[in-house]
Amino acid sequence: MKAGDLVRFKYLTAQCFKESESWKIGLLIKYEKQQKLGSILYCGKIIRLRGAQFQLVNRCPHETDDITG
Repeated sequence: MKAGDLVRFKYLTAQCFKESESWKIGLLIKYEKQQKLGSILYCGKIIRLRGAQFQLVNRCPHETDDITG
C-alpha cells in the first residue's frame, strides 16, 4: 500500500470485528510497513489503524500501469 491509495476500514470496538458494522472509505496518507500501521484521512481527521483493520480499495492513478496498450 502507498500514500494516495483509497482504503476501506472498520473501527475495532472490541477484540473482533462486528459483522453488522459497515466499511468506511478513506484516503491512505502514510503506511508504515515494518509496524503495519496506517494513517487514514477520514472526514477531515487522521486516524491511525493496524493493517488488519483496513484494505486496499483503489490504487492512486499515477501508480497503475496502462493495461490497455
